[in-house]
Amino acid sequence: MLKSAADPATGEPLLSHETGKPLHEAVEHVVAWASLHRVRQFQFFGIPSRQTYRELRLLAGQLQRKSNAKKGGQQLADKAMDDMLAAADAGCMATYILKQGGVLVPRKDHTVRTAYVASDTLNAYGEKGMKIYGIWSPRLGIESRIGTHDERWQRVRKVKNDKQPNEMAVAVAVDLPDGFSVPWTRGNNYPLERKVSIRQKVKKVGVPMRV
Repeated sequence: MLKSAADPATGEPLLSHETGKPLHEAVEHVVAWASLHRVRQFQFFGIPSRQTYRELRLLAGQLQRKSNAKKGGQQLADKAMDDMLAAADAGCMATYILKQGGVLVPRKDHTVRTAYVASDTLNAYGEKGMKIYGIWSPRLGIESRIGTHDERWQRVRKVKNDKQPNEMAVAVAVDLPDGFSVPWTRGNNYPLERKVSIRQKVKKVGVPMRV
């Protein structure tokens, strides 16, 4: 679409005001940059919380696994919250927005909101932050909170097993920082031999250069 876009006055391809290059090239660079850094490019203004939508879908799956009941029955005691749960479980964003009250509605007036609690552990800076607890309804108060993150996961080192040396050898080979299975990133996609050869050439010439 953008490749065929042209200026109506001149017929020339549309150019970016920032770079002066064709607009379709600038769009490709922006998309690649956003994908690399996981930047959310578009956020519609005034729609209900998408985090609450995700928490409702998570809760629906948890209730389904615990009760082994068929979909369609009422899962929550409050009818309004249960309607929100059903809309999110069905994946219908339009119904979810309508059940929340529509667009451009203050968060305090939403039917269901995300519940947060203080974290039990300190972060990398020694501070206690907030973590997601689940969902709650401002209309019903704090007593309506429902937890969705009861499990606590912790990363631990793999225990060595001397009885299976072959499997351990394979695991160590895969975990090497320069192994064949490591995906290429901005930090490791430049061969080390190439860097060393360039540094040697720079030393001979005597020109400072950062590689």
